[in-house]
Amino acid sequence: MIIISKNKKELLSKIKNLADFGEGNESESAQQFLDRLLKKYEITEDELESSDETCIEFFKYSTELEYRILMQVIYKVIESKEIYKEKRRKALGAYCTIVQEIEIKENYDFYKKVIKDDFEIFFSAFCQKNKIFPEIKSEESSKSLSLEEILRIKSMMKGMSEESLIKSIEMKG
Repeated sequence: MIIISKNKKELLSKIKNLADFGEGNESESAQQFLDRLLKKYEITEDELESSDETCIEFFKYSTELEYRILMQVIYKVIESKEIYKEKRRKALGAYCTIVQEIEIKENYDFYKKVIKDDFEIFFSAFCQKNKIFPEIKSEESSKSLSLEEILRIKSMMKGMSEESLIKSIEMKG
């Protein structure tokens, strides 16, 4: 049986307490967040508070990258390496409580979006660093980037090696 960590119970308790005893917008926001999670996963507050019971839950993924993210999230949430892989359905299973199941799903959805956004920045930096792009005439417009995106691209480029097909061929020859 997997026990919910003290920190996770405290976090859920704080959200519920904030919903119950918070003031103004804090209380409303916490209650909305709690209600959204309860509705999404079809559970009640009583089940959420009382459930230390575990059962195996399977979480679907589509790509190798999603598989890796899901593995990390499950490790983080249940603090166990006892994870079951179902290749046919592209799913990972783990024994977890209702609270842990919700935490895994929410973290997985969040980090899938984050890595997708970060990959776009990484890809732009990679193409810029290795000069993999066509010559653009001044009258042609390109996708406009925010200052933050430009700074992130420049920062990533500093940490990348610059590779060249010509250098690679010369080194082999």
